[in-house]
Amino acid sequence: MSKFESVMWGLFAATSTLAAIFIPIHIIATEFVPSLISNTMGQQILAKMLSSYAFKVYIFIIIASAIYHGMYRFKAFLHDIGLIKLEKYIEPILYALGFIFPIISIVLLII
Repeated sequence: MSKFESVMWGLFAATSTLAAIFIPIHIIATEFVPSLISNTMGQQILAKMLSSYAFKVYIFIIIASAIYHGMYRFKAFLHDIGLIKLEKYIEPILYALGFIFPIISIVLLII
């Protein structure tokens, strides 16, 4: 295993851990907690959360980890179905998409 592959594997493990920890917390924080409070108060809390810089960083971490994790799993799926001969062409494309989509999410969060 090359150093690049080991770094990508470590990044895959980290993103899967982040997604596994933060996505349930995110669902609870954005779906269930505001509905327990009155409608107008819940909407105000949600509006404050969405406008804060820390929440945007948090959303970026959720999006980036899920996208990278998905791209890595898709690469493993293509490998499992026998496209190993095309791996040298598919792998850079998937890694590029795994880095481009989070950049797009940064741009969309800033706007």
